[in-house]
Amino acid sequence: MASKDALKVVVRLLPPEISEEELIATVPAAHLERTKWRNFQAGKRYKGEAKPSVNSRCYFQFDSEENADEFIKDYHGHQFVDGQGETFRAVACFAPYVKVPRQKASKDARDGTIFDDSIYKEFLETLEAPKEYEAPE
Repeated sequence: MASKDALKVVVRLLPPEISEEELIATVPAAHLERTKWRNFQAGKRYKGEAKPSVNSRCYFQFDSEENADEFIKDYHGHQFVDGQGETFRAVACFAPYVKVPRQKASKDARDGTIFDDSIYKEFLETLEAPKEYEAPE
């Protein structure tokens, strides 16, 4: 299922209460150096049985498909034990949606130009001009 641009990997079925720092501590540093982007989605554990818990998940974008495939082979099946003694086996696979958010927002070309605008200067002049009150007749 890996396509030509399969650089994004999703790790699913993580414990609901795991934090991003705890997850990243379990990933080998060699794999973290090869990532360009990551996004952690926290899960939630519900107390009753009326609602099932929502597992955490984490997305990684790697710099090459070989590095992504190597990460999947190394990390798939990693076992976690939460505070309640429940075990979770992580499932690592290529993400079905391979796009990632833009890295940086584009700068607005009009940013900082309001002080040079003639309409804005006229507005400031009207604010500074003394107002004369005319009584109604």
